Amino acid sequence: MPVTRHVLYADFDDAWEALLRPWFEQRVKTAWEAPLPTVVSCPNGGLVSLLKQRLLEENIPALGIHFTTPGSLRRLLTPLLEAPVRLALREDLHLLARIVAREAGGEEPVAQSVAADPSAFVRALDTLEAGGWGPEQLPLSEAAALGRSLRSLLEQCGLQTVRRVDWRLDEAAAKASPRLGAWLAVGFSSADWPEFALLRAACQNAAEASLCFRVEGEAPVAAAWAGAWEALAGPVEEYLAAPDPAELPMDSLAERFATHTEGGSARARFIVTRHQATEAEIVLREVQAALKENPGGRVGVVVPARPAGIGREVARVFADADLPHQDRLGHRPAKAPPHRLFTTWVAYQSARSLASLLAFAKNLHEVNQWPVARLRDLERTGEHLFSELMCQDLGPLAACRTGDANSPSAIAEFLATWPLLPQVASLEELASVAEPQLEALEWPEDRPALFERLAGLKTGLAELPIQGSSFLSWLAAVADIPGRTRERTAREPFAPVQLLTLSEAAGQSWDTLIFTGMTHEDWPGQSPESPFLPDGDIARLNARAFRGGEQGIGHQSVAKGCALMPNRGELARQAAEDFTGLLGSVRQGLTASVSLGDPATPALLRPVSEWFLRLCSADRGVWPEPRVLLHWAESTEQAMRNNLMSKRKPYSEVADAQAVRCDRSRPFDAFSYGLESPPQNGLNLSASAWSRVFERPVQVWYTHILRAEPPFDPAHENPSRQARGTWAHAWLSLESAKDDGWLTLPAVEDWWQSVRAKAGVTRERVEAAFAAAGRTLPEWWQADWAKARALALGFAEAVTESGLGHYVTTESAIDAGTYHLNTWVPALSLRGRMDLVLADRVPDFKDETAPIPGSLVVIDFKTGQDKPLTDSRLKKGEGLQIALYALALRNLAGCETQAVLLTPGAVCSPQMSTETMDALEPLWRTVAEVASTGILGDLPEPGSGFGFSAPRPLAELGVPDEVLRARWALTHPSLDEEAAP
Repeated sequence: MPVTRHVLYADFDDAWEALLRPWFEQRVKTAWEAPLPTVVSCPNGGLVSLLKQRLLEENIPALGIHFTTPGSLRRLLTPLLEAPVRLALREDLHLLARIVAREAGGEEPVAQSVAADPSAFVRALDTLEAGGWGPEQLPLSEAAALGRSLRSLLEQCGLQTVRRVDWRLDEAAAKASPRLGAWLAVGFSSADWPEFALLRAACQNAAEASLCFRVEGEAPVAAAWAGAWEALAGPVEEYLAAPDPAELPMDSLAERFATHTEGGSARARFIVTRHQATEAEIVLREVQAALKENPGGRVGVVVPARPAGIGREVARVFADADLPHQDRLGHRPAKAPPHRLFTTWVAYQSARSLASLLAFAKNLHEVNQWPVARLRDLERTGEHLFSELMCQDLGPLAACRTGDANSPSAIAEFLATWPLLPQVASLEELASVAEPQLEALEWPEDRPALFERLAGLKTGLAELPIQGSSFLSWLAAVADIPGRTRERTAREPFAPVQLLTLSEAAGQSWDTLIFTGMTHEDWPGQSPESPFLPDGDIARLNARAFRGGEQGIGHQSVAKGCALMPNRGELARQAAEDFTGLLGSVRQGLTASVSLGDPATPALLRPVSEWFLRLCSADRGVWPEPRVLLHWAESTEQAMRNNLMSKRKPYSEVADAQAVRCDRSRPFDAFSYGLESPPQNGLNLSASAWSRVFERPVQVWYTHILRAEPPFDPAHENPSRQARGTWAHAWLSLESAKDDGWLTLPAVEDWWQSVRAKAGVTRERVEAAFAAAGRTLPEWWQADWAKARALALGFAEAVTESGLGHYVTTESAIDAGTYHLNTWVPALSLRGRMDLVLADRVPDFKDETAPIPGSLVVIDFKTGQDKPLTDSRLKKGEGLQIALYALALRNLAGCETQAVLLTPGAVCSPQMSTETMDALEPLWRTVAEVASTGILGDLPEPGSGFGFSAPRPLAELGVPDEVLRARWALTHPSLDEEAAP
């Protein structure tokens, strides 16, 4: 392994002139015909792009030269090993870690932690292996035992970790014949200690090696990195120091930043906004200005390393502006229909709930794998059973019988078609359930490769019991689309504008740099300390790995088979050095930006990064306080608004419609919950819908007029109250042998017996469903059931003791038709179902010549906190449903009708007669007007922001509450002032 050059550089341009260009000029002459590959290795793709760009600018061909990053370099070297290598994916490690943690069993907290989330444990093992250590070095004995078990299980499955393969390559490289011809390593530093074994292997196995690494500070980890390479490749041949400070405009700024010194050069630009969208727009303008000033210059837009919104926002505005650039980060691609379907299948298998089942079934219908009739049946069955069982657990829901007790429910049929994974089973059993479903879902696209990987795991795991949730987590991760995608204009590796992270930007040459998203959370964005491998234990192991070098006092190196493991302090130091180095290397302009608003909660302000504040102090001589930053942000936002208003035309149709909706001087119309033309035969609403016209008109508009009622979603329902009401009404119903449904009012004991019998049937059916699912009847269900039975018994007693009639009918329908209610409402289309009606004599609604039955009493059972019916409440539209029932009954029977809203514990006595109702002329005029015009209007949401709120479209633009009240009074002028909201 002759090392022809060993150079350290502080400035990329110097390295290009001194080493890189001569190396390429020499190698391109023979690389295309050389028997061994000519290879260039860089720590990231950003540096590869820069090298290719320089070659293009210098008109130097690269035919036959392989450009690699650590992953592709590893693939080149893997043939050095005698046996084929199967690398363990991160998802494989997580699955196996969960398995060994479950096998450990018991209440041991470390095993429980790893079983719940193995990511931190796997990262700790990866850090140890990169340093040349094994799991026995974990400070917790329980974690060390799990690590040894994991390594053993990996061997059983024929898998190897990336770091163990790197060390094996390092051992084999020196003994094997060269696989690489000329090898050039560029831009690596002590931040790349995890790749040390791989780079050593490449260096030892190359016929000719050249090293061109970055100059670093004097930290022990950096000194050991340089010393380790000197021990391997010989002393540094050339040290390319930083350029003359006089040539770089930001060098003094970088020095003041590093030494925490105030300055006053005012060379940098600082941008503070409230919103990320504004920040991204300004970044675009900064880039355009830099390119205009220096068309051939390189512009780096540096974003946080972790996934953050600002990177996505900047990429979006660049794409909208059709700006060619290279987006090193990219974004997750939109999911194809099979992928979206697979995602909902994973959620269905994981949650095992009614909500997830319905979501999956809807996605199946969208791709024509579940008929609409079966979907509707599934939704109806699910809603009914959910209201009765009051749970989303698919076990009891599938076991509960509806209708024909001998036929399975729609939920049971769905589960038979799409069975759930076993809770605990062997990998073979889990795969046998999952594989046919994946074939039906047509995902992932490369299913043979997935099944092949699964077959390899089956061999090693044999009959080990595996949690279904662990297998599902592995499957979801492995079948997910790897990598990221970019917009068309973001795939230009040679473009002068590069969107990348701090570590990728370090060591490159830049004319302009723009640091974005400089919040405290993201800059420098340090990870929390590992619970399995704390920084102190990393320092202890590093001390054992340090060795004195062979080149005299001060030469530091590492022991054979070891590499250093940077702890959080070292990583923070490296990030700070990269940042400072970039500041000093800028040749044209420097910008730092931050948005204060939290994208998730815009009302909250995020703290600014200390680096941003230090940079302000070093450049402007001031450390801006929060109020100053907020003032800067408001000024920036106002300037952007003024600029946009002068350049962009608003959407005129939307603006005009919103102007009409906000005009308090005109009534509601077709722009605000009203029909453009009056309905031909008036509005046709049920009595229950009319009861909400003057309380929640928007809900009536969407649900009953547009038929846009949101689908049933058990995740957002509270079934307890609904179940009590449904049960109480159902158990109070009385069966009659007559066609007209009337029967003699039973004695209270007989009615109680009927209620208890029906309640018992409900309980037995639900109890059997829970038992079939291996569960006992929950106490909360029994409590709600007992409360519903008590309500029904109380209502039965109140009705029988009222003396308001000798005959009764329950669940009696008001057939859909047109009813003459009174002088003010001569015709109203109406329908509904009454809870209970009492009569002295049985009326015959079909025979107009039949004798009038004296009087009728319509009763509505209210199981909630409703108040009795009064004229003051009815004036506002409250209790309109039962009032409409009473007036419709009077129209049918031709007799006076009383109305009762019966609440728990109340005495059953008449609360309002139809004669009293007739006197409420303003209310009925308004009902007639709404029915004839089809204009409902809008009202402010009642109650606080924590109460019920009817669903509305996301695109709906809000109107101030005071405007709504003013327009309501204009739209419904017939209502008394005291009745107006």
